[in-house]
Order: sequence, then C-alpha cells, then structure tokens
Amino acid sequence: MTPNVHDSMLLGVDTPEWADLYDEEASQQAQPRLDPTGEIIGPYKVLRSLGQGGMGEVFLAERADKQFEQRVAIKLVRRGLLSKQVQSRLRVERQILASLEHPNIARLLDGGSTRDGIPYIVMEYVDGQPIDTYCDERGLTIRQRLELFRSVCAAVHSAHQNLIVHRDLKPSNILVTVAGVPKLLDFGIAKMLDTRQLTQTVALTEADFRMLTPDHASPEQLSGDLITTASDTYVLGVLLYELLTGCKPFAVKGRSFGELERIICEEPPLPPHQVFVPGSDASKQSLSEIAAARSTTTAKLSRELKGDLSSIILMALRKEPERRYSSVRQFAEDIERYLQELPVNARQDAWTYRALKFVRRHAVVVALVSVLATTLVGATLIASAQRLRVERERAAVLAFSEFLSDTFKTADPGQARGKALTAIEILDSGAKQIRSKLAGQKELQAPILNTLGQIYLRLGAYESAEPLLEDAWHILHDELRIETRLVADVALNLGDLNISKNDLDSAWRFLNLSIEIGKRTDGPKGIAVSRAECGKGLIYMQREQLSLAEAQFRKCIGMYNALGDVAVEESAIPINYLARLLSRRSDYEGAEVLQRRWLDANRKLAPDTPIVIDTEQNFATVLQAKGKLQEALALYRTVVTATRKVWPESERLATVLTNQGWALQELTQYQAAEQNFQEALALYDKLKLPDSERAHLLGRIASLELDRGRTDQAERLYREALALIAPQTGMPRYRSALLVGLSKTLVKRQQPREAQAYIEQALPLLEQLHKNDYRYGVAQSILGRALWLQHSRTEGTALLREGYNKYIAQRGQNVPEARLLRSWLAETGAQTAGTR
Repeated sequence: MTPNVHDSMLLGVDTPEWADLYDEEASQQAQPRLDPTGEIIGPYKVLRSLGQGGMGEVFLAERADKQFEQRVAIKLVRRGLLSKQVQSRLRVERQILASLEHPNIARLLDGGSTRDGIPYIVMEYVDGQPIDTYCDERGLTIRQRLELFRSVCAAVHSAHQNLIVHRDLKPSNILVTVAGVPKLLDFGIAKMLDTRQLTQTVALTEADFRMLTPDHASPEQLSGDLITTASDTYVLGVLLYELLTGCKPFAVKGRSFGELERIICEEPPLPPHQVFVPGSDASKQSLSEIAAARSTTTAKLSRELKGDLSSIILMALRKEPERRYSSVRQFAEDIERYLQELPVNARQDAWTYRALKFVRRHAVVVALVSVLATTLVGATLIASAQRLRVERERAAVLAFSEFLSDTFKTADPGQARGKALTAIEILDSGAKQIRSKLAGQKELQAPILNTLGQIYLRLGAYESAEPLLEDAWHILHDELRIETRLVADVALNLGDLNISKNDLDSAWRFLNLSIEIGKRTDGPKGIAVSRAECGKGLIYMQREQLSLAEAQFRKCIGMYNALGDVAVEESAIPINYLARLLSRRSDYEGAEVLQRRWLDANRKLAPDTPIVIDTEQNFATVLQAKGKLQEALALYRTVVTATRKVWPESERLATVLTNQGWALQELTQYQAAEQNFQEALALYDKLKLPDSERAHLLGRIASLELDRGRTDQAERLYREALALIAPQTGMPRYRSALLVGLSKTLVKRQQPREAQAYIEQALPLLEQLHKNDYRYGVAQSILGRALWLQHSRTEGTALLREGYNKYIAQRGQNVPEARLLRSWLAETGAQTAGTR
C-alpha cells in the first residue's frame, strides 16, 4: 500500500524526473540533512519525517505541552537555504494559507522560527492517500471519481475567490482521508493575484519555474506567460484525465525540455475515450488493469468516456486560456450536469443531443408510463374481449395511444424550444389532457389517473396527486362499484397521501379499505395487504403509539418474509420503519443491526434501486445519531447522487439534502451545509410541501445560524418555524425540537428567563418522546444553564451535569453540541463524566 505521507506539502517534492532541470540551484546550495526528530519546535515534538524535497521537509509532530492531544505536520526550510528569497517564499505561503478556510483545504495552525532561526509552518495533519492511489485501491467507479473531483474543484474555486492560484495541482498534492474527504495541500508555489491589475494575472518567476511539475503544468506556465485562474482550470483537466483514464494526456517521459514545451503548448491531447480503443499506445493488459481499477471493462470504460466526458476534459485542456471554462466553478457545474444527465456546456447544443439527454434524465417517468401503456393496453384487450365489440376495443387503444403521444410531444425539442423539461412538467401535461382525451372511457381513464397520481406522490407533489387519486377512487369505487387489485392500490395511495398530509384519520380509513379489498382480490397474505399493514404501523408511530407500531412492523416483516423472493425489495419497508422506531427509542444499536443486515443481504441490488436508496438514507441518520459523522456523510453523498438520478425535484431529494446538510453542519462545514439547506428550501417552496416539513427545515437552518454565532437570525427563524406548527396539530417531535432550539438561542443571547419558559414547554413533550435520548439531555442542559444564569447555581449545575452525561453516552464528546454543553458545565466549576 502507498504510504500516507505529506510529501505534497513540500516545495518541489514528487518531481524526481525533473530534479536536474528545476532544483539545480537548490541542490548546489543544500547542506547535509539534519534530523530534528525528537526536538521541540514551539509547543510540538517532532516524531518523524513525512517527506522531503529540494527546498524543504515535512515532519509529523505532536503537541508536547499536554494541553490537549493533537498531531500536526510541520514544514521546515532545509538548512543552508535560508536566503531572503526562500524565507520570503515561506512567509508568502504562510500568508496564503492564513487567508484560506475551506473543508477541503488543509488548515494553517501556527508558524514561526526555531531557536536556530529556521522558519517553519504548522499545518493540519492529513492522514490520507494521494487521490489517484485512493481511487485505484478502492476501485472507485467513474461516477464516484467525478463526485470526489467536484470536492477538489470546490476547494480550488474557494482559493480563486480569495485571489489565489495554486499552480501545482498534481495527485500527490491532494490527499483523501479514510472517510473519503479530499484535502488540498502545498501552496508552496501558489501566488496571490495582483488585485491592482484588472486582468488578475501574475508573472511566473524564475524560482517558480524551477519548482513547477511539468507534466502537470499549463502551456502558459511552460512558456513563461502570465498566469491566471485559467491555469488551474487546465491543470485540473490534466488531473481529471488521469483519474478517469489512468494515463496522462501527453507522453512526456524522457523528453527534453524543448520537446516537452512543444508537446504541451502545441499538440492536442488524445481524447480520453481513445486511450482504450484498439491501437492505442498502452498494452492490452495494462488497459484491462486500469479498467478493473474503475470496476468496469475497457469496452465499457471507452463508451462511458466517449461523448460528454471527453468534451468536458478537452474543453478544460484547451491551449488558449480564454477558450477554457471561464472558472473552475463552471467546470464543476458541467460535471454536475453530466451526472444529472443534463446537456453539458462543452457539447454543441443540437436538438438531438438535448432530446437524448431528456430521455435518459427522465428514465423513471418514461419507464413508468411505458409499463402503464403495455399493461393497460393488455388489460383493455382482455376486458374488451369479454364485454366490448372489436370496434370499441380498437377505439380505446387508439385513444390511449393518442393520449401518450400528446403527452410526450411536450418533450419534443421543437415544441419545448430548447427548454429542459422536468418530470413534473411532463406529468402536468398528461394530467391536463387525460379528462378530455379519454372522456367517456372511465375504465381506461381510472388506471391512468391512479398511475399519474402515484408518480406525483412519489415525487412529493401532493397537491397534484390528490385530485387524480380522488377521481380514480370515485370512478372505480363510487361509479363502477368494482373490486380489483387496482381499487386496493388506489386506496393504498390515498392512505399514503393522507399520511403525508398528516390527516391520519382519513389515512386509516383508506388503508383499512385497501386491506379489505386486497384480502378479497389478492389473498390475506398478498403484497397489497402487506403494504397497507405497513402504512397502519406508520400511523401508530406518528401518533406516538410506539408499542403498537413496533408490533405492526414486526408483523409486516413476517408477512414479507413469507412472500419470499417476490417481495425481497419491499421487505426493506417495514425494516426501515422499525429501525426509525428503534432510533426514536434511542436503540441505535438495534437500528444499525437491522439495516446493516438488510443491506449486506441485498448487495446484488443496484445502488440506485429506490428501496436501497431509502434504506441507506435511514441508515445514515442512525450513524449520525451515534456520532459516526464521517461515515454518515459518506453514505449521505451516495444517497444524494442516487436520489438526484431517480427522484429529481422531489420531496425525497429535499429530505436527503436536509439530512446531509445537518451532517455537514456537525462537521463544521458550514458553507456546504448552507448550500444543502438552501437547495432543499427551494424544493419545499416549488413543491408546496406541508408546513410541518418546512418548519423542520427552517429549524435546521436556524440551528446553523446559531452555530455561526448569528443569534438574531436564529431566533427569527425558530419563531417563524414555530408559527407553522400550532400546539394542537399533533406534531410533538417537530414542535419540541423547535422549542429546544429557540430556548438554546435565548440562553446564548443572555435571556435566561424567557429561555426557561420555552424549555419548560418542551420538556413534557420530550419526556413523552425521548426520555432516555440525547435530545432530552440537551433540554436538561439548557434548563440547567438558564437556571444557573439566574443564580440557581446548585440546581442548574446538577441539571447541566445530568444532561451532558446523557448526551455523550449516545453521541460521544466530539460533536459540536457536546463541546457547547461541556463549556457550560465547565463554567460552573463542575467536573464532567468525560474528563474525570
């Protein structure tokens, strides 16, 4: 295995082939290496070397003053290279790092000079692997590599926003942690853009020129031209080419500098997909190994790279800076468009290209309607053979064909006029036409109404689903008075709809009707009945009747197990519900075991199978509740990617974005968390989701504002959210969480009396819901803090201690909220369980 090193933090490291060309002066000046292992530098003790280069060396060190445990990476200039130029370079690097704050950039922690006058920089220690090694050893797919690369782009874009160009974005300068988080290192030859020049360019100095890595350098770096942010865009293109193909875009090994400059500045790169076609320079065996490291074959890899991906990379690698992407952000956005099956900016905007993208992007809707067409036509033919003449039968089929044709005409680029239509817009078009096109043909109309309503329901568009499902029920149940599996399905969909609306009485009625009809048409142990029974368990849980809910879910699990392979995917539904219930009872271990067991047993299912997405989403929330934040975040990222593909612009996407944002918030990645929350909020507004769901999201945003120290915005948002959930609405979980958040905000604003009033409203709800849960511990701590601030010191301290101990028993001591509670307790002079 490749060692986990910080060699990429050094000046000129990782360029052995070019050492004679670029480190000649450094080599002449360098003195014999002196090993500082065991020495104390500032408050740190040097443990061992992590790597060295022509001008510097990086060491692993640990905190030596016993204040707290911490490992760092210390960068030292080599003895004998203490010229004013070298010292100036280190000061510039330190200033650059001090101006950067991003979760994907290694942080500057300290700096100074040793007793011998040697300058040093103290950096965050990143225990990881170079990004190419990390990807290959784990067999990451092309999609997974692109997701990882987008995080790198975010870090580079952040540097550009701070007017800094990195200029050395090679794989060894990007380490990926075990949790899958990339960290950008080594700003040793980075430059601050000269803000006095409108062009925002910097000149490449002679010293910089010696330090660059030629096969990861832009044409303008090699030719000595002025450098802009477009240079980093080019180098990122080289990096992406290498991550996806396993090869560099140019064959430069063994070339003279003149040849190298001519190749990179003049010759076009080989399109990425052509690396894997017959006749390429690489051997068949090596290409097979490259493809295997991407969990695919050479033929499939060539097809995947051909088209959009090749166009994206080649646009980034254009020789002329002005013809590349205008920013790294635009580069990343084109990759995101590719991942979402949207047209990319790097391709010509032909209508045939946009149409193909549309079909791929909405494969789920197209497939559902296609299945509906096949099933419905077949059912119509069977029913008509019994009751209708051939002429009416033919008319019904023609009418349905015309309906489908008119619906999908809206997707034609000529009619859409270049607009990228969403799944909702296609469904809206069909819903508008169904009553006029199929008027008088109720037996044909009802199944389509049900299917369209079900799709709307799955997309979270409840207002659009409701009239369609109600019309289908009215036709089948009230007018035609028939009992079929279809009627049971419509009743089940209406039950699910009313659960989403929190109209639990109506939901219960429809689920019972679905069970009654399902028993007569599908049998007492059929799938139709099993689905409805699960819905009743969910109603018990929403009514906080947890014992009844648990019994119902376990009954459903048994019913699905009895059905065998025909229900293997759906068997996860009651398992997920039961895991949620166990989490609510603070039995996170039980919830984790349930979901791990199901996922391990069903690895053969595709990762974008809807039930796999749902299970992984629920599992991630369990991991987060247990304080396993990095593992939870990695799973959330997988779920978000899959959800964008299967349910774009849906309530599900809004939910997973909200949960991922919460994990990012707890990892103090506030900017990324805010982006997730704002995207989710836009979806809530567009889909007109229930007030209770919007209130929950507003509470999460308020919590983020509170963590950022913006207490006035936090208080405003908490009050806005509480106004959406009246006490009598039967939503105690959401309301109690908002009351806790508001009271915490008021405590931070030194308003303990008002905070006490709100937390005392929350405690009875929490005692009912979460008596043994960490959330109750938070509430106890807030009340304790409010009392302590009002000089009830003994009672306040006791509550703070009890609440803190309850909290860390489940979530550990390292999440931000634990640190806040610990600071409150420490202020009282009491000793915590975590520090005894």
